[in-house]
Amino acid sequence: MLKLIKYDFRRSRELILVFFAIAVLLHIAIWLSNSTMGANLISLHVVTYVFLGLGVIFVCANTYSNNIRFYHRRLLPVHAIYTILSPLLLFLLLLIAMAAVALLHLGIYILIYSADFIPVNFWSVVLNNMPKLIWAAIFSTIMVLFSLTVAGCFRFRGRLWVGLAVFIVLQNILSYLEWLLFGNYFAGLEDAFRFEVETSSAGSGGIVLSNISTSYWPVTFEIVIAAAMFYVMTRLLATAIQD
Repeated sequence: MLKLIKYDFRRSRELILVFFAIAVLLHIAIWLSNSTMGANLISLHVVTYVFLGLGVIFVCANTYSNNIRFYHRRLLPVHAIYTILSPLLLFLLLLIAMAAVALLHLGIYILIYSADFIPVNFWSVVLNNMPKLIWAAIFSTIMVLFSLTVAGCFRFRGRLWVGLAVFIVLQNILSYLEWLLFGNYFAGLEDAFRFEVETSSAGSGGIVLSNISTSYWPVTFEIVIAAAMFYVMTRLLATAIQD
């Protein structure tokens, strides 16, 4: 498995470096164009991290798509599940790298502006919601890989559009089911952002973050769906695509 991840990383590292370099340059440009710390500055940085996250998902999807299309990769004597896990674990490692960059970024801002801009309960909210956000990113990536696997079963040009259609339909069906069961669309992702921003004269920067109680049933539902998608993908990889 480690050799597969290393191989996937070496083949995609230029694209990975491009996305990280663009993100760093955007962060620098945002910082230089804003002289003071404020909500506008923080919002622009958050948008940049969202862009980087989408880039990481694209790297994972592109790596997986190449793995199931290239003949020499399909000849490797590995179980179908490793073909799925390799780009998915690479995605997880890149998420960890993103978190490290974000922590370094925050540390630099604390050195420059002091820690007064950090809301009260910031770290407790982050520790509570970050695992949910990571799971939401992983679940979205699994849906992308599932869509690419279904598209890989077809042997005509333009099958990428089949994968896109499968992803859109799958996402809408799952969102509708979660709305019926839990009252929210894509409830697992929404749980990651369930906190309130309150003003307080005693808090750092006058802002307090407070968690809102959440249910873990949406995440449990998504884990079951992810396991089902994993099973279908392994069957497709072992039969239709590998033939």
